[in-house]
Amino acid sequence: MAYQFNGTSQYLSIADNASLDVTGALTVACFAKANTTIAGTGPLIAKWVGGTNQRSYAIVIYQNKLYIDLASLGTSASVIEIAGVTLIGTNQFHCAMSFTPSTNFTAYLNGNVEATTSSGVPVSIFNSTSPLTIGYLPTNYFPGIISEVGIWNAALTAAEIASLAKGITCDKIRPQSLVFYAPLVRNLIDQKGGLTITNNNSATVANHPRIYP
Repeated sequence: MAYQFNGTSQYLSIADNASLDVTGALTVACFAKANTTIAGTGPLIAKWVGGTNQRSYAIVIYQNKLYIDLASLGTSASVIEIAGVTLIGTNQFHCAMSFTPSTNFTAYLNGNVEATTSSGVPVSIFNSTSPLTIGYLPTNYFPGIISEVGIWNAALTAAEIASLAKGITCDKIRPQSLVFYAPLVRNLIDQKGGLTITNNNSATVANHPRIYP
C-alpha cells in the first residue's frame, strides 16, 4: 500500500519540528511511482519554501529525471543541485539523497549512485522553518504514489541505501539515526517520532507493486 496523489492539489505535510531540522549529515529516501511521465516538476519530499528563503532540501522529478537540491543559507544563490540522467517514466523506483558536510552530496536511484559531487559541498544545511511536505513543493504537485519515506540525521552508506532499495524498511537501517519514518501504508503515522502527518485535499490509499528484500 502507498498514498496516491492526483498531481493537482493533494499532498501530505508535517509541521516544522526540531527533529526535522537536520543541518549536518543527512539522508532522505522513499519509493515512488508516477502516473504519467513528468515533463515539469514532480516533487517527492521537500523542506523548502523558496518565496521566503526557507529552502533546506528537496527531492523532485524534473523533466523525467531525478533532481536533488539543498541550500546552505536558505536562498536561491546558496542552492547546490545534482541531477540524474536516467529517465524515470512510470516505473516504480526508489530514490535517496545523502549529504556529508563539506565532503559529498549524492543522489541514488534504485540503490545505485545516479549523481554525485564533492565540489562546493556546503558545511551545513539551512535550518528552514518550512514544513516537511510529501508530494508537494510550492505550486507543484506529484502525480502518483509515494511510500516508505525515511529521514536520517546521518549519511547512510551506499550499501545501506541499496538495502532500502531492495525493500528493507527504514526502521531496520541505522535506526539510531532515523528521525522520521512514514511507511504510508493505510494510516498516516510517523513510526519514529510520532509527528502529525496532515493529509491535504484527501490523498488516497492505493496498491503498489510489492517489494521483497
